[in-house]
Amino acid sequence: MEDIKLFEDEEKEVKIVNHDIFKKPTKTFIITFKKKRKIISTLDGFKEINIVGNNYVPKELWKMKYTEWQNYKKEVIKSLGYKEKEVSLLYTGVDIENFGFYEEKSGDYKISCYATAGVKSNALRIGFDEGKFYEKDGEFFEAGTINVILLADTFLNEGTIVSSIIQIQGVIQNLEN
Repeated sequence: MEDIKLFEDEEKEVKIVNHDIFKKPTKTFIITFKKKRKIISTLDGFKEINIVGNNYVPKELWKMKYTEWQNYKKEVIKSLGYKEKEVSLLYTGVDIENFGFYEEKSGDYKISCYATAGVKSNALRIGFDEGKFYEKDGEFFEAGTINVILLADTFLNEGTIVSSIIQIQGVIQNLEN
């Protein structure tokens, strides 16, 4: 296992970890917080954790059955040395070293965004669906995946956290148009 440290500040550490899962090389983008934070994840729902991240799933493993997928997720967390209750991960077919980063400041507040995008195949429910296309105005287009980790340096209540997902979805749809 090899860590590539990207940066560290008083609140968090950001790194990429190279490791193997099911004898396949993978990478996991990790943000470790000094204190627990309440998050919402499209996979985990609301959770209070210390670690968020994005795991690169090698192409050879994209067609895993549901039970294999559940085992894969557990193995990733175990391989990183974490417990399921302290971490929330996203999963992507994009090499996570190709992430985008953007930060916006307004007065005393700061929002940071880490995102991956671009794989031209999209598993809707791993092990069940193979969603390769989306429809727009009667035409079909190849779909890609977009994973977003958005951090605010201030307290947000649950309603605000949920509505942020709606706003992000709107931005993504505008990008597709």
